[in-house]
Amino acid sequence: MIGDIIVTNVLASAGLVLLVYFFDINEKEPPWTLVKVYICSILLTFVFGKLKYFLFTHYEWQFSVLFENYIIAGFFEELLKLLVILIF
Repeated sequence: MIGDIIVTNVLASAGLVLLVYFFDINEKEPPWTLVKVYICSILLTFVFGKLKYFLFTHYEWQFSVLFENYIIAGFFEELLKLLVILIF
């Protein structure tokens, strides 16, 4: 099950990178820059997932599934991806 989630996330991110590359009309970014952003965003979300898992199991934090999936995971993972894009 975890493997399916990882494959789905990697493929979705790759699709977004390809959309940015093909539909960027004005000024195309170099493909290497997009690959760096792609790899950094995957690594950062992986590290965040491990940190979140550690904190939730170590401190036994209990949240509702809706709050945990949409607010904690979704918001902060997308925020980290935005930070990677702003850095590059």
